[in-house]
Amino acid sequence: MDGGSFFGTDRASGRRMPPSELKRRLQRCGATRALVTSISGLQYDAAAGNAETLRLCAGDPFFVPIAVAAPMAYAGDIGPLRQQGFRAVGAFPHWPGHGGDFDDIALRHIAAAAAEQGLPLFLGLSQRTDFAKVARNLAPAGGRIALRWMRGSGYSALAEAMAVARDWPNILIDAGMAPQTGGIELLTKTLGAERLFIAANAPYAYEACPYFLAQSARISETERQMILDGTLARLLDLPATKQAAPAGYTELITAPKIDTLYNIGSFDTIEPEAGDDAVAESVGRFHAEIAILSSMRAIFDDMQAGNAETAAFLDRCPGARGLIAIDPMNHEATFTEIDRYAGDPRFIGIKTIQDDAHGLGLDDARYAPILDRIDRMPGWTVMAHPTGIGAAARKHPDITFVSEHGTWRHRENADIQNMMFDICTSTPLLAQSDIPDLIDRVGAGRVLYASDAPLMSPAFTLGKLASLELGAGHLRAILRDNALRAFPRLRLNAK
Repeated sequence: MDGGSFFGTDRASGRRMPPSELKRRLQRCGATRALVTSISGLQYDAAAGNAETLRLCAGDPFFVPIAVAAPMAYAGDIGPLRQQGFRAVGAFPHWPGHGGDFDDIALRHIAAAAAEQGLPLFLGLSQRTDFAKVARNLAPAGGRIALRWMRGSGYSALAEAMAVARDWPNILIDAGMAPQTGGIELLTKTLGAERLFIAANAPYAYEACPYFLAQSARISETERQMILDGTLARLLDLPATKQAAPAGYTELITAPKIDTLYNIGSFDTIEPEAGDDAVAESVGRFHAEIAILSSMRAIFDDMQAGNAETAAFLDRCPGARGLIAIDPMNHEATFTEIDRYAGDPRFIGIKTIQDDAHGLGLDDARYAPILDRIDRMPGWTVMAHPTGIGAAARKHPDITFVSEHGTWRHRENADIQNMMFDICTSTPLLAQSDIPDLIDRVGAGRVLYASDAPLMSPAFTLGKLASLELGAGHLRAILRDNALRAFPRLRLNAK
């Protein structure tokens, strides 16, 4: 049972999701039914949207209705909802045009009224601080509350979500907010599968992402079915049904691929499988014939120590290839590092995270001597965040640049032919990770598969690709072939 999606037309994006298309997409994910809400009820009028939701659900048992309760329009009128046929109430205070917050007194009244009526309350969260507000203001009403995560970077809020769930046993957690490798396993071990569910949030998100995460999780089949359906079936007093694997799951997991973004080291957030042994194991488990990686220590702490960690990991994992991390604040040490590893064919490129690590753009003058040096090293590729990468790539047309998290700001760089774009981002939201628009603007031949593992499970990005229903030619190019062009030194080692 999908824990929450929407039908109708979104006025902001123009995106349309007719019920028939929503049903087709969720059935491809393995869902046998779905909790749904009218978009009109969120962006225009709750009462009219609720009536539309009831009409849809009365005509098709695949759909289970959630009523919208808008805090700014609440006048104590939740009482009739159960009698009308609603199974749950939804509140989305951060929705554009709704206003309000989880501190609102009106929302406290909604939570109390829902608890009194025996209606579960589904809440759309999009900020880390929302969890504490729910715990302070809404959980004490005593009703059953399901927290849906409706943005990206769920890993940054996971510790808070787990803490709130430990304190309040009436709270359920959207397991899709844990995209890390091993994230759902951790939630299952910590909270129990009976406290977890998943919600696609279609059409605003790539609907297959949470389903791929759940399918790839190394938990028992009983626990998996509980997360996919049993938790919500119990919550809504509905019979449980068995959920199938998402369409294309096995084919995408086992397809030969070159993952152009893996990490070793720590992002100082919850990463259950960030140890070197676990990372090496996941390269094989997700069938990456090559995983291109760098050390987070080298990027954010100690360049020399981190690059040495990368070299040691390459000895451990035959399928790995390394990127040399550079430091624009220390040219002499950077050139020494390049000289140290340039003769090793397992190192295939240069890596920097110029904005997060140094507060710079790649076009900053402090990068100029390093890029000039790389310009004299044929076949070496530069991977960096989008900040300033366009100007740097235009200045150095003989270097191939990879725009990490390439759907960020891809439109401004689409015309730069010596630039490739990877598709990994921490968000499943289409507005923030528009892969179709990227493909349209730069062509499928300049798009690279990347996971950012273990911060995000490879299943998360593969779920995005499954949602797109791309043809075999595009998939083969994105999953593998394009990387051989983006990183010429790979051809020294490619199978």
